[in-house]
Amino acid sequence: MKKLTQEKVIAKSKFPIVQSMIEEGIKSLGIKKGDIVLVHSSLSSFGYVVGAEVAVVRALLNVVGETGTIIMPAQSSENTDPTEWENPPVPKEWWNIIKENTPAYDKNLFNTRGMGKIPNLLLQHKKAVRSNHPIVSFVAVGKKANKICRRHDLQPMFGKNTPLGIMYNMTAKVLMLGTDYDTTTCFHLSEVISNKLPTNRIGTKIIKNNHEEWIKFIDFDYNNDDFQLLGNAMDKESFVNKQQIGNALCRSFDLKSGVDYATRWIIRNRG
Repeated sequence: MKKLTQEKVIAKSKFPIVQSMIEEGIKSLGIKKGDIVLVHSSLSSFGYVVGAEVAVVRALLNVVGETGTIIMPAQSSENTDPTEWENPPVPKEWWNIIKENTPAYDKNLFNTRGMGKIPNLLLQHKKAVRSNHPIVSFVAVGKKANKICRRHDLQPMFGKNTPLGIMYNMTAKVLMLGTDYDTTTCFHLSEVISNKLPTNRIGTKIIKNNHEEWIKFIDFDYNNDDFQLLGNAMDKESFVNKQQIGNALCRSFDLKSGVDYATRWIIRNRG
């Protein structure tokens, strides 16, 4: 999703969005006290938000309360082998310099990349728990945070022994705050379950036996190119709720129902 400058956000806003409006919109999407919610968010999609990402995080935590849990992707895709980078690529003569000087993954230090301001703020929460994956971690705050983030296998990174797999077996929901379906991480679990993917060799830098080292592992070659088509089809299903919050079209759905639907769609539509 294309990011807007603050000037463009203001120009596109009919009025300021405040925290109470975000809370009411989230509630109208069926999110309530005690819920476990995987959130995807785009701050600029709302329009001008008073309090910016602080207002959104506070709204989310207020709606689910002390018995609920908020989870967000906290991916750190810069911790990968530069020889594999495409978006953007770097010159070949830089590869060794980057590999030698890249710090090993530390879940307590690494910020997210391309996730936006809202997940980065959740990472700073005093009760934040982060799963220990060097590339595609999740961050959670709430009653079930430790249970959800306690295990995150290196590969498959979106499989059943990950926060996604743990949430699949709980009564979790997905909340999309102004985001498109191409960012819907739970569909990657559907890819794993469908077993319709080729594999790929991935490099990352970790701390192993108190030393920093690059490792290679085999995982699925995850592909979100058709997630928007998948989502367009799923939008017609009764389990998908929609609500406008400011300028943002927001959605919610049961995570297990969404993953099961996406699995069937992938098996049917991918060769």
